Amino acid sequence: MKTGLILFLLVLCFASSIFANEKDSLVTMDGRTYRVVPYDSSGVYEQLIYEEEKQITSIGSTVAGTLGLSLSLIGLCGVYLVVTFDYDGEGYNAGALLIPFAIVGIPLFSYNLYYWIKEPGHVRRRDELQRQYDDYKKRREGAKISALPFLDFINDKVGIVGMISF
Repeated sequence: MKTGLILFLLVLCFASSIFANEKDSLVTMDGRTYRVVPYDSSGVYEQLIYEEEKQITSIGSTVAGTLGLSLSLIGLCGVYLVVTFDYDGEGYNAGALLIPFAIVGIPLFSYNLYYWIKEPGHVRRRDELQRQYDDYKKRREGAKISALPFLDFINDKVGIVGMISF
């Protein structure tokens, strides 16, 4: 009777270990591979963080906006020179040469100004999602409850031991 019970528990432990090692499924989205685990929101958090990072402007747009602002200021100085000097003065000729800088700089600066205004919202959202994801990982890994089979051959005892780890 005891031998049959011990054999049954060993078979039960072996069967549960087979199902515990089941591979997680993988999903590829936007060239990135995500691990999909039942009841796990890690992939959702990672995808949301990735989407917010795509919306944050790069160094190229910052340089282009700064260049646009510089060209706009140079061109506006040219407009000032044209307005304040007479038609036959040297200031008028210099101002007339600087006006094309404003024509190029103002649209370039205006286009990048829009992204500079909306970027802090994406940065805050990404940081908020990252904090939520870190909290989720801490909660997920916080307490683990496990039930392990207990076999004591010396005292002829068999049972299940419950463990809670933090």
